[in-house]
Amino acid sequence: MVWLQGTHSTKVFKFVDDLAFTFATVEGKTVVHTLSISRIGQGDMFQNRKNISIIMDTVNARLPYERVVVLQK
Repeated sequence: MVWLQGTHSTKVFKFVDDLAFTFATVEGKTVVHTLSISRIGQGDMFQNRKNISIIMDTVNARLPYERVVVLQK
């Protein structure tokens, strides 16, 4: 299992979001768990979802695995 963490700052107001990802192999498939949390504020105008989508698009472009899909609960 690989675990990564980092931060992202929004362009306009420089709000900081915390990001975390784990990559694991389960039954021969890569499973990615993602988390993006705003440090302050109640609404983020979908920035957390954008953060995850950007990272997953990068993963899909660079890794020779099946397409990774972002699932929502």
